[in-house]
Amino acid sequence: MPKQTIWYDNLPLWEICASSSSAPTYFPAYELKNGDLSLPHIDGGIAANNPTLAAISYAIKLGHKLEDISIISIGTGETSQPYSYKQIVQWGLAEWAIKLINILMNSQSSANNLVAEQIMSTKNPEGYLRL
Repeated sequence: MPKQTIWYDNLPLWEICASSSSAPTYFPAYELKNGDLSLPHIDGGIAANNPTLAAISYAIKLGHKLEDISIISIGTGETSQPYSYKQIVQWGLAEWAIKLINILMNSQSSANNLVAEQIMSTKNPEGYLRL
């Protein structure tokens, strides 16, 4: 049975990148137009700051074996810093709200990286590189 075309199958790469990289607080949402619809898009990192596990899962769903998968995962570098107890014990609601976004994004990315390394190491230890 032929694959059904989805409205976003033929979007230009630049528009996909713009749609997925509009980080809130840094850039405005990207307006993606689809016929009469005007859809706002924000940074894909809100859902998956390190989407490596999603890529591995999708490749397996398509029938690829782990030993045939190679991934280069490119991050933006470390954005978090360790905080001392003396620092955080003084934080109020506003400070926690500001810092918590980075803490959550970095911990999600680190956890995905760790699991991706463990999965790939079972069949293809040289097939995964995180920069």
